[in-house]
Amino acid sequence: AMGFDRQGELYDYHGGVKDLNDHLIRCVGNAQERFLEDALRMMRAIRFASQLGFEIEQESFNAIQALKANLQHISIERIRIEFSKFLLGHSFTEKAQLLVNTGLAEYLPGFTQELAGTVMSELSKDFKDTPNALRDERLVWARMLKHMGIIQPETIRSFLKEWTHSNAFIKDVIQMIQLFDYFKEEHVTSWEVYNYDFSNIQRVEDFLFETQRIDHKFVEDIYNALPIKSKKDIAVNGKDVMTILDLKKG
Repeated sequence: AMGFDRQGELYDYHGGVKDLNDHLIRCVGNAQERFLEDALRMMRAIRFASQLGFEIEQESFNAIQALKANLQHISIERIRIEFSKFLLGHSFTEKAQLLVNTGLAEYLPGFTQELAGTVMSELSKDFKDTPNALRDERLVWARMLKHMGIIQPETIRSFLKEWTHSNAFIKDVIQMIQLFDYFKEEHVTSWEVYNYDFSNIQRVEDFLFETQRIDHKFVEDIYNALPIKSKKDIAVNGKDVMTILDLKKG
């Protein structure tokens, strides 16, 4: 709630500059009124805290706790966007429990307060000392689902559909969750390298190397040695086979 005029003079009627300098997130005016205007602002508050490493000012924090139930009236798609940004924040590991402490967790699909506390704690450990470049949205969601015990493809698909994720996103998350186990059990063969999206393999490989020192750099050698990388690389297609063998459709 600040603005400049054309001469460059700053108008700051609500002490915004001081709050920025003090690393504080504060609602403009009455906090409860602001959250009643748009309940999504409660998710945005914890998202900003995670991104910037700021504290939520006490009155604003209390207002979130008081009005948390209003989050259920907001579309899941809008909540998901803020939630993903919260998970990907540079200060997520320090702010992860805000989701629980504010009480917002119980109004997110598939979560309870208790489950959220455990899962956010495990995610914090996952990304505590990892480079920011590893905080890929698909990877973070895959780790979160693994900590929630959601590991079967149909269950994953159902959960992520409820969160309004795209089919492409869901496919990548399913692959990553399966790859965590393949890498851990050292069962990554040319078959897996061929069948899985190579960028997903690299994301999982980099994550496991940073967090568990599991080194599978040989995967790149397997990929480079594959005679074909996809069906598109095959010199013949189904029509050719039908022609050569004189087959009819069906």
